[in-house]
Amino acid sequence: MKVKILVIDDEPDITFVLEGMLSKEGYAVDTAGGVAAAEEKMAKNNYDLILADIVLGSETGVDILREVKIKKLNSSVIFMTGFPTFDTAAEAIRLGVFDYLPKPIEKGRLINTVKKALQSKGLVG
Repeated sequence: MKVKILVIDDEPDITFVLEGMLSKEGYAVDTAGGVAAAEEKMAKNNYDLILADIVLGSETGVDILREVKIKKLNSSVIFMTGFPTFDTAAEAIRLGVFDYLPKPIEKGRLINTVKKALQSKGLVG
């Protein structure tokens, strides 16, 4: 069974690029452009990993992480942001984010971080 990943970003170019990178690694990838679309997909699918931008219009990736915790989903969450701040990093860590990647995301770092998150759940060797 393929590992399922949800990529959430309000910039379609970014979701397109990340979907391509992760698909080439053999992952099943869905994308969403915001919190509402992501919540809809999360209600219908079980994702092993969620890769979410922190700034999603008027909402944030923290809203996604809270939803994962409230619904007790078994999804690891990795945040990505073009505007890293201490406050958002601290909030993300407090809520249990797996990692925090600054944009632009370097492919090698992305793939390594995804593998580490999946290894921590026993999904890849």
